[in-house]
Order: sequence, then structure tokens, then C-alpha cells
Amino acid sequence: MNIVDANVELCSAHDLEKIELIGKVCTKQEHTIKPGTAKTFCRNRLIDGHTAIFEHEYVYFDVSDVNKDFVLDFMNLSPYIRISYDLNFIALSYRTFLDIMYNSRAMKHHMNFINYPNTVSDMFYVMLYGATEFSNLLYNNFDILCKIPNGLKNRLFANIIPICFEDALELCPEIALITFKITTDRGVTHELVRHRYMSFMQESTRWCNYSKDKFSNSISIIMPEFKNEDDNSIWADAIVTSEANYMELINNGETAQIARSILPNATKSDIYVSGTLDMWIGEEIEMQFPNITIRENKGFLPLRNHSHAHPQMIEVAKKIDNILNENYSEQINRIKSYK
Repeated sequence: MNIVDANVELCSAHDLEKIELIGKVCTKQEHTIKPGTAKTFCRNRLIDGHTAIFEHEYVYFDVSDVNKDFVLDFMNLSPYIRISYDLNFIALSYRTFLDIMYNSRAMKHHMNFINYPNTVSDMFYVMLYGATEFSNLLYNNFDILCKIPNGLKNRLFANIIPICFEDALELCPEIALITFKITTDRGVTHELVRHRYMSFMQESTRWCNYSKDKFSNSISIIMPEFKNEDDNSIWADAIVTSEANYMELINNGETAQIARSILPNATKSDIYVSGTLDMWIGEEIEMQFPNITIRENKGFLPLRNHSHAHPQMIEVAKKIDNILNENYSEQINRIKSYK
């Protein structure tokens, strides 16, 4: 077995390169990433219908000069469209674009008609046109323009302006998407994925065969901190036994997805977690009713950096808290001032 430390890294990749990086964590194929491979990877995942990874990148738009009634109508297309507190900025993930086109009854109707004169449809395609890297996987620019009456000169939406991530951090930090690569054990990752508003992509024990050379023919383990030093040997014996049995099952011809059933919770896993800055910092809320008062921690840090959280989760949460404060302290203070 290979004992590794828990770790947290801020993901700095963007656009299709970010999708490729996150998508390849499942099979631990990050070493195959080369200049220019992102577009092919993303196109193939779309063809395969593996669209969950496309949740991990947002496109941001300034809609401050658009009629607010149109903006609010647009928000009804999907619960996954993010909007700033002041209603002046909108963010959509790549996957939200797909979901709107294929799952929204309204958009199913609109997209069947070229030049359909509907403000919601027009607004959508103006934004899709602005999401150039992603939209070019689906359409050429002319195809999109054909779906917008009067093209981008439509007077209703001429002022929809795509903005970059850095501008979003300054103008609407509450909807800026922050992604972390977290290395922890599979017990902690089970807790991480409970944050339903966030997006996840994780090293897969179905497709990772730890008997292979690229994994050094061993399983990697996160070691907890025991109260009693003598318990270290009990833990180590259990892990060594699980690893040996896993390798024996593989040698007997079982697939990794079957053999994984005896891997321990301590098995190391890399997981990418994406959420808006608001989702990460969260808030502590109190709701008073005639018969009861409810106090609840909402969002990642209030829940996972709490003294009642699992010790290994607290370790991860503290690392995330430190990174957020090192990089986004000004934005965090602005968000908190709204609450």
C-alpha cells in the first residue's frame, strides 16, 4: 500500500482545457493531456452522452442593459442558471446550455423554428453565440445566427456582453465558479457529494485498475489520525489484507469494477468539486416559527468546517478556507455584506 496525504489544490484551468482535465480524473488519464487535445476529448464526451463534466465551466454575461422582465423570464428556463444579487449578471455552465436545448419543453418548441420571434429563445441563442469555445462543438457561428432574428443586432439583446472569469470575480463574485481538486479518502468523498448544488467528478474505482503499473501495482491510502498509537497496526493489517485480496481477485480474472467492492473507505481518491463562491462560503441561518426555531449551516464551509464534522473533512475544509481567503478575501467580504 502507498500512504498519501490529504491535499487541496485550486484549479486554474478554464474553457475546454478545464473540462478535459476534470474529465480525465475518472480514469486517471491526466498524463495523456497535450496541447490541442481538449477539443477532441470534449467532442467525444458529447457524442458518448457523458455531459456531467460540462457542469464544471461557466460562461458569464453582463445583462445590466437588458429588460429585467426578459431576464426573469429567461431564468425560468433552468434552475441551474445563476444570477447575481443585483440581477445584472448571468452565468450558465456548458451543461446548462445542453439541458436547456434538449430538456426544456419551451426550448424544444423554440429550436424547431428558425428565426422564431421569441425573446427567451433569442436571448438564449445570443448567449450560446457568446460561449464560443463550447458552441463551436455544436454549431458553426452562422447556424446560431440563423436562430436569432436580425442576428446579434436584435435591439432587445444587443447589450448582452460576455465577460471573462476575472471580470466575473470583480463584478459578480457570488456566481463566480471556483473549482478545487481534493485528494482525500472515499469516506470523505461520500460526504462531499452530499452538497447537491455543487458539481463533482471523481477518480473511478470502476475504471482504475490498481494492479496496473501506472498505479505502482498498489492501492493508495489516506491514513486517519488514531487516538491510540497501537491502533495504527490494527488499521494497517486491515488495509494490507484488503489490498492483497483485491489483487488476488484481479489476478483471478475479475474486473476492477467487481474487485473494488473490498476496497476500504480509506482508499485515496481525487475528486474535483465546483461551486460558486457563494456556495463555498455559505452562511449560518436561523428561521423562527411560532412553534420552533431552526438553526442550520448552509453551504460548504459552515457545515464542513464545523466542530461536529468528521476530522478528516475538517482538515479538507480548513485547507479550502485558507485558499479561498488567500485568493478571494475581498470578494468574500462583498458577498457576506449582502447577507
